[in-house]
Amino acid sequence: MKTKFLKLYVSAAVFVFAVMGAFATNIESSNKKTNTTNIPGYVRNGNVCEVVALCSDQPGPNCTSPSNQQAFDYDSVENECIIPLSRAQ
Repeated sequence: MKTKFLKLYVSAAVFVFAVMGAFATNIESSNKKTNTTNIPGYVRNGNVCEVVALCSDQPGPNCTSPSNQQAFDYDSVENECIIPLSRAQ
């Protein structure tokens, strides 16, 4: 009796966790498609990169500063602002 009881409830629990995992994965991947994070856009001012706009790393038109300079993402390895960004949606 205990064996049948355990087999039934363990199987049901495994099924429930599998379904929950599938939904959680689906929700996470759909959030990545629709939610874009604003990234600070930098322009070089002398030897310093200064934040001038909020941009996106998704494809689209160039992100520009209010003075119409193209904005870039900051590359901490190169210590420069060189990675092109797109206009935030």
